[in-house]
Amino acid sequence: MRKSVYQMITREELQQRMQDSAKNIFSVMADIALVECHEGTNAQLRNWITALIGFEGVYSGLVVLHCPEQLAQRTAAGLLGMAGEVGVKDVHDAMGEVVNILGGDMKLYLDSGGRRVQLSTPSVFAGDGQFQGEFLLEPDTVAFAMSAGDEQLLIGVQVCRE
Repeated sequence: MRKSVYQMITREELQQRMQDSAKNIFSVMADIALVECHEGTNAQLRNWITALIGFEGVYSGLVVLHCPEQLAQRTAAGLLGMAGEVGVKDVHDAMGEVVNILGGDMKLYLDSGGRRVQLSTPSVFAGDGQFQGEFLLEPDTVAFAMSAGDEQLLIGVQVCRE
């Protein structure tokens, strides 16, 4: 009998996996402690950095990291081991690397061998946060807010079986 290539994953399991992954990445790589935030992201913030990575194969989807510019700056400084302000290119590179690691973890979660799911190149852009609302309206989105002190970020994933 042939074994199914799919596993049943609940929304709660998917969210927990992404939360654990984000906590580990930010803690280990940038020395930033993230905690789950139940009240959602702070809508007043206007300057956001959004990093996303797609994946395709037996599962396809998208992993998104939507982060206020100040927190993205702190993250990049931590990743680079720098004090002070970090250049825009370095901030975008750092956010691309973080979402790449999140995507890689999602790839291994969905396909333990990692051969039947492929990742795209990360994309990073700055904006006013409009992407956040549109992303959250998608029915297949599992998204959650996390905070580092007073700063909040949004992480989301969309997954569908092929």
